[in-house]
Amino acid sequence: MKNVKTLPSHLNFFNRDLLLGVMETKNNYTIPVLKKGKTWHVEYYFNGIRYRLSEGINRIKDLTKREKEAEDLLLNITKDLEDGFNPEKPDEYILKLFGENISLDKAISKFLEYHKKLGSRKKSIQSYASKLKYLNLFFKGISLKMITTNDLENYFFHKINVTETIVYVDDCGITKTIKTVKWSQKTVKGAKAVFIAFFNWSLKKKYIDINPFNSFDKLIKSKKETEEKHVPFSDEDAKAIMEQLDKTDKLGALFCRFIYGTCVRPSELRKIQLKHINIESKTMRIPFSCYEKY
Repeated sequence: MKNVKTLPSHLNFFNRDLLLGVMETKNNYTIPVLKKGKTWHVEYYFNGIRYRLSEGINRIKDLTKREKEAEDLLLNITKDLEDGFNPEKPDEYILKLFGENISLDKAISKFLEYHKKLGSRKKSIQSYASKLKYLNLFFKGISLKMITTNDLENYFFHKINVTETIVYVDDCGITKTIKTVKWSQKTVKGAKAVFIAFFNWSLKKKYIDINPFNSFDKLIKSKKETEEKHVPFSDEDAKAIMEQLDKTDKLGALFCRFIYGTCVRPSELRKIQLKHINIESKTMRIPFSCYEKY
């Protein structure tokens, strides 16, 4: 059953049957109707205020075309109102429909700034900046919302299989050249972690409606072998180092033995106090205040 508003007293002198057609309401607005007179327009009331829109239909001389455009206008206005459009606050509706149409470049800048304010580790921020920099160079000038899962998969395939030279202009207007190498599986895993964090953050900020990484193909991998850059000391190497330190730097030797024997980080060991070490149980406690974020 249609809800019919009681007519305001100042409208009672109008034809009541005609007005009831206009004043049929849903929520806080009347159902839009198409008015055809000397000029054509779509008319509705919102919070008691009358709105008339023609959107250029009166400039159309062909009546068949004008009729079609007028019906489309009526349909669009009706749908917008049903979806929550408020003519008193049109910007809110546009933001609801499209969100902030932020560029990839700007979103990356905001993401990095967020982590700086959050106090994330410098090394983590550098890793984010590096991986996202190449993503931005690949999709230069694109809107963040336009990036799809297929786009990201193609990007990974490209980085895994192609060695290239990239020429770009930085924020200071300086032309720079970067020669890239094919991604190893270690780099692929690192990039995935960075992109997942970035797109999750973008989703939380409502810059995107869905995370394109949610349906990313997990089978995409690199066959390139990772070169080992960090090779641990052998027992013989460690023994030789300790013997030399015992002769030249006894405190340094003690420091290195703690690191070698417990795998504690140097920055954490520097904050350890005697009360944190139990000689009898041969254990060492690292308080949270000494813990290094990683």
